[in-house]
Amino acid sequence: MTKQETQERHEESYQERLMREREEKRDEALSSARGATLDDLIKRRSNRLTLALNVGTDDDPEYAKVIVKGLKRKDYRELLDAHTPDPTDDEPNPDENTETFAPALISACVDEPKVTVEDATTIWEEWPREESMTLYAACVNVCVGSRLEVLGKG
Repeated sequence: MTKQETQERHEESYQERLMREREEKRDEALSSARGATLDDLIKRRSNRLTLALNVGTDDDPEYAKVIVKGLKRKDYRELLDAHTPDPTDDEPNPDENTETFAPALISACVDEPKVTVEDATTIWEEWPREESMTLYAACVNVCVGSRLEVLGKG
């Protein structure tokens, strides 16, 4: 087995464990959940997502926890509007200038540890594309993705 295959197997089993633990926590929460009130809906804090970031090496992976929080709809829209598309971009995105929006969103969403726009720009420009896109996608998902757990028929 190659080093890459060993790493992929390790990361896959780690991700499987995280998914299983999340499902167990959700099931436990559901079994003790009460009916929501209007106050619950009004006070609902932003969505949060915990990522496991490999800060080790391929041969000796070590994981650190990164917490990403969602933005309020208005704040996300204002951030998006501040980073309009660049018409000269080779791969224009109709919604935003990804080269400036991605670092701004990463900075706004990464809650633990805190990340400045300058640090987020370094991450965006210097990390391997797949890894920086994964972090960016997590930030987008936590902002615009669903905040509801689908629990089945009710």
